[in-house]
Amino acid sequence: MILAYGVTAVWRISPDAPARLSALERLRAWGLAIKHLRLVQNLLSADLCQRMGIRHTTLRRLERGDPGAGAALYLNAFNYS
Repeated sequence: MILAYGVTAVWRISPDAPARLSALERLRAWGLAIKHLRLVQNLLSADLCQRMGIRHTTLRRLERGDPGAGAALYLNAFNYS
């Protein structure tokens, strides 16, 4: 399911969603959620990068759902956004 917020779309995975969702789909959902939370809180990407201690390119990778970004970064992003 995709919910639209302004120009940003957020994936919301329901608890009864099939377990067959791929890891890539879940990473994309996490990435969109990170971006959505950042935008809703009017946080600039530079500010979030500074808080997390990462580069802008890494944040871009997170928000796109890049599997090479590392799961720990995805989870840490929710603490800062």
